[in-house]
Amino acid sequence: MGATSTHDVLRFLNRPLVLRTFVVLLIIFTLVHFSNPIQEHADKAREKWQQWKEKPEHSEPQHISYTKPSNHTPPHRPRPPPAKPKPQKEVDEDCPVLPGLERLVITVKTGATEASARVPTLLSTSLRCAENVFVFSDMEEQVGELHVYDSLDTIKAPILDHPDFDLYKTQYKLKAGGTNIAALKGMDDPRLPGDAAWALDKYKNIHIVEKTWRLRPNMDWYLHIDADTYVMLPSLVHWLRSLNHTEPHYMGSLTSIGLLNFAHGGSGILLSQAATKNFIDIYDDTKAAEWDESTSKECCGDYMLGRALTETEAWAEDVAPNISGQYPATVPFGPERWCHLVGTLHHVSPMEAELLGKFERQRKDRSRPVSYAELYTDFMHDRISSGTVDDWENGASNIMVHASSAAECRHLCKEEPGCWRSMYTEDAEEEKCGLGTDFMLLGNPEKGRQSSWNRERFDEWIAEQKPCD
Repeated sequence: MGATSTHDVLRFLNRPLVLRTFVVLLIIFTLVHFSNPIQEHADKAREKWQQWKEKPEHSEPQHISYTKPSNHTPPHRPRPPPAKPKPQKEVDEDCPVLPGLERLVITVKTGATEASARVPTLLSTSLRCAENVFVFSDMEEQVGELHVYDSLDTIKAPILDHPDFDLYKTQYKLKAGGTNIAALKGMDDPRLPGDAAWALDKYKNIHIVEKTWRLRPNMDWYLHIDADTYVMLPSLVHWLRSLNHTEPHYMGSLTSIGLLNFAHGGSGILLSQAATKNFIDIYDDTKAAEWDESTSKECCGDYMLGRALTETEAWAEDVAPNISGQYPATVPFGPERWCHLVGTLHHVSPMEAELLGKFERQRKDRSRPVSYAELYTDFMHDRISSGTVDDWENGASNIMVHASSAAECRHLCKEEPGCWRSMYTEDAEEEKCGLGTDFMLLGNPEKGRQSSWNRERFDEWIAEQKPCD
């Protein structure tokens, strides 16, 4: 048989049965030769998809910056705040909801010789739930996860050559050598017997106000406190909601030097947004430093801040006892302040701060403002004795009578209507008995004095009072 022509092949394929058979064979051939590579590719694709999906960061695209790093730090400018460590979940849930807290900035003024001893306790108790906290000292350092700013790093010569700054320069030299700065605590004042840290402290206040605005501008309120100030956040934030931050408020517990009334720094200096902005508009980086020379001739930084603020027409407003210079043992509990809010307390030791922090955490309603009534009944009541304590002063003195012994003095208090405490003092001249009918107060240790309290009578007075709103 001769060679098959193309015409013959086509005629053969046109037959229906043959054509269908050919197509089936072609499909089988394709699947046999190509299915394995396709399956392998699909398996790899599924594996890569699963790996990508399981990554925790898959939902956020990563952006890589190719900006060349710089070792240059702009001089005389506060560094941006480091990211605040996220609180543990249980701590975060324990914080009450306080509307307005996010618009409050709190600064803590301390010194390098005490920062590590005081600041951590403050942040774990009083300021545990505060959202905007900055700590300023006389040396930049790291206390645990907390960044501490140097409030004096914009001060220049010739002020830096003043003897007040001997400690400041010594601290940085020792820091470079790895020495514990706390060892300098109690270093003598360069000119007079005393504490060199105190001489340095007065330069901080004005610069802290300026630096804080740079770090957190246009916030509603700025509270400037010391490291031994305790802040009752529920009370403070509740009270601030009734005030207008667009008005130039400069508030605190007032004291005075000469004719100038100013807010006492340890009690807390409260500035509104408007007051702070007016201050910054006048005293920028350069002009704030102009006060340093005047400060070298004065005693106190809160006094100098008061002088600077009055030149911006922000006049000190007395808001005591909401802002208070007392600590629990020296608070006069009585009619004048019973239902007032406790915003701040001063001279609070780390141990006392721990006790106050426990008191706050155990409150049934932690978002409710703390009144002096609650502070007494739930914190101070059991600390006040029902008997007589030797070598103790409770300040009873608004009625003075003669007594021959502490027992007689205590008896006279029982006989005097409304007497809540008594104090007997025996000296070379006479035997004195002081009766206190104005308020209840625990007091402090003092040799040569004997104090008594009529706690039961004060409890009766409390029972007669209306509940505080």
